[in-house]
Amino acid sequence: MNRLRESSEVKEAAELLGALLREVAASERGRGRGERLEQALASMCLRGGFKHAVVVDDQGLLVAAHAAPLDTGASAAFTTMAAQCLERTQRLLQAPRANRLSVDLDLVDRAVTHRFVVDEAPYYLTVTCGQDVEERSDVELSIEQLSAVIRRRV
Repeated sequence: MNRLRESSEVKEAAELLGALLREVAASERGRGRGERLEQALASMCLRGGFKHAVVVDDQGLLVAAHAAPLDTGASAAFTTMAAQCLERTQRLLQAPRANRLSVDLDLVDRAVTHRFVVDEAPYYLTVTCGQDVEERSDVELSIEQLSAVIRRRV
């Protein structure tokens, strides 16, 4: 077995290997987080009878989506618009605890946007469901799951 003559070569090789392993682990965590968020949305939709679900952050960037009927960018834009309406409604009605906005899309369906906070940052979840569906309990349960997954990002 050949031996390395200088310990500096061993240290350099160990540092390169450590950096590579950290990079791979970070990449896997990122991919796993997105998959966990999408799985949580899929479970919520199945459990609650929802057609679609989208989560955006406070900047309007898409965090996760399940069965979005439109391009994900358009779905994120709709959720961002609903979030802005919710924020303005809170101010106008002086109701800072208001965290839900419901919009009838037609005679059959509605979209409901919920605001939730993770580590002092607001996120918005929009679900599309039938007007006869009561979404609150399933959404509240799922918000706790989504919050837990989002927290692990940091």
